[in-house]
Parts: sequence; C-alpha cells; structure tokens
Amino acid sequence: MIKQRFLALTLLSCLSFTATFSQSERDMAYYIKNAPFKVSITEPVFPAKVLNIKDFGAVGDGQTLNTDAINKAIATCSVSGGGTVLIPAGLWLTGPIELKSNVNLHTEWGTLVMFSSDHSLFKMEGGAAGHNYTAKSWRT
Repeated sequence: MIKQRFLALTLLSCLSFTATFSQSERDMAYYIKNAPFKVSITEPVFPAKVLNIKDFGAVGDGQTLNTDAINKAIATCSVSGGGTVLIPAGLWLTGPIELKSNVNLHTEWGTLVMFSSDHSLFKMEGGAAGHNYTAKSWRT
C-alpha cells in the first residue's frame, strides 16, 4: 500500500512538473516581442563556402600545434568574402586563434580544441602605455 502511494505521488509530481514546464516554455519571438527595450536581433548569414583546416596542414592528433593552419584557414576565408572554417572531429592542439569578420568557425561532433599550456604563445596587446606583455610577464 505504501509503495502504491509513493508511486502515485511520484507520478503526480512528474505530471505537475511537466505541465508547469511546458506552460513556462517560450520561444525567442515571445521574448523579443515583450522585451522592455527595442530588440533587433538578426541571425548571421555566411557564404556557403567551407574551408577545412586539414587542407591548411592541420593534424588532429592532440600533439601537433595547429595554430598556423587554423589562422591561415580563417584569414583565407575572410579575404575571399567569408564562409565557414571547419574543424573536423579529432583532438586539435592550438595556440591563439584570431577570428575575423564574416567567418563562421564550426566544430563537428567529436571535436576537441585544446589550447596550449605554453603561455609564451599568448601575448596581451595594448597594455599600459601600449606595452605588449606575454602571459608570463603579467602574472609576476
């Protein structure tokens, strides 16, 4: 008897939660329409061209540093009018990546982009009085 009551209460709780959740769920159009300020959101549209970082020499073995290949793919894509730079499934080690206008950086399912633990690769620009700093110099 106690087991049946427990199951009944559990079922009612689940149904109540589901009903409440579905009533409170709203789509983006609702929030844009009812925002307390003017909202202008436009989804970006990229040219259909797709550049694969492998075509620029990237190796997805988790050990090869692919910074140059990824940045070359992004720069080439941007200069040629934009599109998508594809990082396929794999382990991709990289340093700093510089994103550019009109470029969609896309990763496939099963992709892991790992940033190098070598802090000397990452430079901070535009520091105090225009000085450039490496990660090591600003940590000390």
